Amino acid sequence: MFEDFLSGLGDFRMGPSGWIFLRWVALSTVFGLSVAVRHADHQQPHDDAAAYQEELIRKTAFLRPGPHFWAGYEGPWVENAFFSEWELRKPQVSRIYLPVAWTDCFHKNTLRGDMQQILNELDPAFKYFTVLQIDLGFNHHGLKLKVPPGIDILLFSAGGDSPPHKAIPIPLLKNMLEPDGRPKTISVSFQGSNTSHIRKALHEDFADKYLFLGLNEHWKIISESSNFSFCPRGFGSTSFRLYETLRLGTIPIYVWDEEKWLPFQELVNWDEFAIVVSFEDRARIPSMIAKADVGRMKAALDRHRHMFSYEFTVKYIMERLFMFDNLTPQALRGADLQPI
Repeated sequence: MFEDFLSGLGDFRMGPSGWIFLRWVALSTVFGLSVAVRHADHQQPHDDAAAYQEELIRKTAFLRPGPHFWAGYEGPWVENAFFSEWELRKPQVSRIYLPVAWTDCFHKNTLRGDMQQILNELDPAFKYFTVLQIDLGFNHHGLKLKVPPGIDILLFSAGGDSPPHKAIPIPLLKNMLEPDGRPKTISVSFQGSNTSHIRKALHEDFADKYLFLGLNEHWKIISESSNFSFCPRGFGSTSFRLYETLRLGTIPIYVWDEEKWLPFQELVNWDEFAIVVSFEDRARIPSMIAKADVGRMKAALDRHRHMFSYEFTVKYIMERLFMFDNLTPQALRGADLQPI
């Protein structure tokens, strides 16, 4: 079964890190997946799970209202991309997929009650997973969705943690930018409005040292032309700008606060291609830039850039679902996963 799954995913574009991960998953699956599947069958007959999955897909159809439009982009977003691939592949995993387009529904501004009702009606005999883009997941102030007691749900979240639920970071993706090959003529840049205390503090501390600009139509050119680009967290624990910067081949300066929300930490060392610093330690940023080996960091970014895409993210989620069938709940948080 897993061999068929891997074969079916062959059209995904994978870099060296991805293939190393894939071989590891395959070996893990050969020795462990059959046990996980038997355990899942023991909990709930496979036919019942498959029927319930199909029922949920039908029942939630109106909660996939089509991609929303935001900041000049109209989708697809990661929630849409995952559902499309799930429908195409129909992989067999022990957890039931909750196929709600949470962020699209939020932006439609009329479906919060329906989303909560779907959660209220979940059968506690099954375990679930879902994919979320929205800032802070179910805890976003405009959602504040409550999962009923006794429901085990795993969140693949792009916008931050969502306590008390198990959550695994994935990239916060908006579109798949490609660099134009521009030379790096700017040392360090920041672009954006001062909409948070973090951005205001960065402006006060560094606007006289680096190129600080407001919102402008040339942001892509400026980002690609920079060696480093400030990417502070936004309303959620991360920002679209972090991943736009990575896609453009520029070294991001990710300034986090409250929680460091970075995907794929079990696969890559972010310090190889990014400056990651807490808001409290922001005074260290100039020395971190001065000590950075720019050539080595850019080379590492080139190797890992393919991971910050819809293709890799969807593949990562599916592979994780196979692996997690054989792991304990305590091991499901992204920060606790062990490196390969």
